[in-house]
Amino acid sequence: MNLNILEKDLKRLRVSVGLTRAKMAERLGISKKVYTYYENERSVMPIPVIWRVNQLFGDFLPALEKKQAEILCAPGLKAAR
Repeated sequence: MNLNILEKDLKRLRVSVGLTRAKMAERLGISKKVYTYYENERSVMPIPVIWRVNQLFGDFLPALEKKQAEILCAPGLKAAR
């Protein structure tokens, strides 16, 4: 299972709307340095940042497989089927 699929999509999403890394970071409420770590897959995005990305781009996770979606659920919860 690829746990960093979200990070792999960040650059594509950012470029698709014409944002610089600095502007994307600003919209997410994080520093450019932290954003760059996420985009370069040097760090995994926490749930609050994933939530903000989803608010900016709408549902950007439709291609996730069921098992990949389950990593976004709290322990003990099941992903929607």
